[in-house]
Amino acid sequence: MVTERGVLEQGSQGLELTEVAPGIDPERDVVRLAELPIRISPKLRPMEAALFQPTPCSPLLREDR
Repeated sequence: MVTERGVLEQGSQGLELTEVAPGIDPERDVVRLAELPIRISPKLRPMEAALFQPTPCSPLLREDR
């Protein structure tokens, strides 16, 4: 499951936070707020920062037209 705060995967011991968005504290901003138990992966890594950069909306242009 991908959210604006991180990526959760179903592990052998339940939900596990495997990636976290820039500026998010895993314990404070994910685990404490969740309604289900969530484990923080020992291999926790940051989500790609480019995913959170605003980009202009523009149609895809094909050169063969």
